[in-house]
Amino acid sequence: MALNTRKNFASVFCSRQHRQPANGHTRPVVDLAFSGFTEKGYFLISACKDGKPMMRQGDTGDWLGTFEGHKGAVWGVALSQDASKAASGAADFIAKVWDAVTGEEIHSFQ
Repeated sequence: MALNTRKNFASVFCSRQHRQPANGHTRPVVDLAFSGFTEKGYFLISACKDGKPMMRQGDTGDWLGTFEGHKGAVWGVALSQDASKAASGAADFIAKVWDAVTGEEIHSFQ
């Protein structure tokens, strides 16, 4: 099945009928966020109950990296339009801002 749009991609992964761990995650994905289109395409970040947000290439779903540092399920994520920064909020009551290129934590809010 070809998935040509963000809407189609998100609907497959977020559908309540298809609640399965995404390849690479060990628990269900609970949120997705997309970047705008960049010269390298577009990107997405996934929030998951395993506590490890993952960055992926938007058109293929290929894994690019995992943001590690939360101590609980990650419930929400955001990605800047240029895909340079990511944010995550988790059950550990901490929100983090990440450099989406290097994976380094920029700031943590408690």
